[in-house]
Amino acid sequence: VAHDAGLGKTATFVQSIAAMELIVGGGVTAIVSVPTSTLVQGETTVRTWLTLSEVFATNHLADVTAEVVRNARVLIVSRDLVTRAYRSCHHREKNERGRCMWVRTPGTVIHPLFAKRWNLMGIDEVHFLRNASTMTCVAHRCLSASCDKRVGLTGTLVMNRITDVIGERCAMRALVARASSSAPTASSALYVVKQKRVYLTRVVVVQVASCQCEQRPLDLT
Repeated sequence: VAHDAGLGKTATFVQSIAAMELIVGGGVTAIVSVPTSTLVQGETTVRTWLTLSEVFATNHLADVTAEVVRNARVLIVSRDLVTRAYRSCHHREKNERGRCMWVRTPGTVIHPLFAKRWNLMGIDEVHFLRNASTMTCVAHRCLSASCDKRVGLTGTLVMNRITDVIGERCAMRALVARASSSAPTASSALYVVKQKRVYLTRVVVVQVASCQCEQRPLDLT
C-alpha cells in the first residue's frame, strides 16, 4: 500500500484485519512491524479502529515471551525488535562458496515470534528494507514465512532506484527468483542483481484516498 503520508495507509491495514475477521469468522492474528519512533502511534491507531483487547505493543525483546505471543491477537513490535529476535537464534557463517549467510545457531530454540503462525503481517515504512542483504530484511523475510498474508506500507516505494523494490518484496517473500534463462513475461521486469536473475512480477501499488479509507478495505480474498 503506497501513498503520501497521512492518507490512511495504517488505517487501511487495520481495516484489513477487520475484513479478515469477517471472512474467516473471527480469531484472526496479526503482527505489525513499525519503526521505533511510531510504535505508540501504531498502537493508538490499532486500538482506535479495532475493538480487540488482545493488542500488545513493545520495543523490549524480554517482553515478547511465548505466553504473550500465544495470547496476542495483534502484536505490534519495532523493526529493531524483529532483528534482535532473529539474531538471538541465528548467526552468520560462510557456505561452501565462501558467501556469508544467516543460519540457525545450533542448540538454540527458535524465538516465539517466528514460531507462531500469523494470519496477517504488516510492515510499516517497508522502504527501509530495500537492501535485501541486511539482517533486518532477512529477519523480516523469516518472519514473513510464518504469515499467511503480508502487506507493506510506504509513502516512498522507490527511494534511489527501481531495484529498491527487490528488497521490499524480498522482506515480504513476494519475490520469485529463477535460475533458468527463460524469457520474462510481458508483465514482469528483469533485473540482474548480484549476478542472479530476479523477476519482479506484478508490482502493485494500491493508492488509497483519505475520503475512501473507510469504504475500501483491502481485498484479501
